[in-house]
Amino acid sequence: MMDNHYSDYFRTIYDEKAPVGRLGRGTHYSVFRCAEFHDVTARPVSKLLTHDFAVIWDEDHDDRIFHVIERMYELGLLAPVQFIGERKAFLSIVVASKFWGTQREDLSEYQNTIQDTIANDVWGDHWLTNVGYYDKAGPDHQTLLPDVMISCDCYKMDTYLRNIDNLWDLGVKPFMTKPPELEFLDPPSIPAF
Repeated sequence: MMDNHYSDYFRTIYDEKAPVGRLGRGTHYSVFRCAEFHDVTARPVSKLLTHDFAVIWDEDHDDRIFHVIERMYELGLLAPVQFIGERKAFLSIVVASKFWGTQREDLSEYQNTIQDTIANDVWGDHWLTNVGYYDKAGPDHQTLLPDVMISCDCYKMDTYLRNIDNLWDLGVKPFMTKPPELEFLDPPSIPAF
């Protein structure tokens, strides 16, 4: 078992403890899973969902971000989140473009709610909140990433985040109590001699 306990709310699926490669200033990531009670547009649902999201770390691996993530979860604000990270006193949140599509006028209200109710006091620190959006269809389709999330050019950041999503299929999806059954073909019959 990995030593990766950050929160009682979230199960760690993947955890990088230190930078891998040379992107930004110590960039690395972890993926977490939780039971979700809201769909990707933050509306309550009647059937339980699963939510996988990635935390993008910088060189200091500041796990105080879980104070923010847990509060977002408690307030029903986490469901649209695909990526979240803290770097240089900026909290960067990347939501699914479907949420952005339903909240275009209210995305600043979502950002302000997080800023005012959570990020203004993270164990004595004040973090400024940046919200962007992400579409799995590609970088030219409804994607706008916070430029402070990773210290690199936007093309490299987009590629990095898409690679994480390609590996882990982030977002809200149907809840599964067990892995889907695999269907096996009957083995070919062997003629008797």
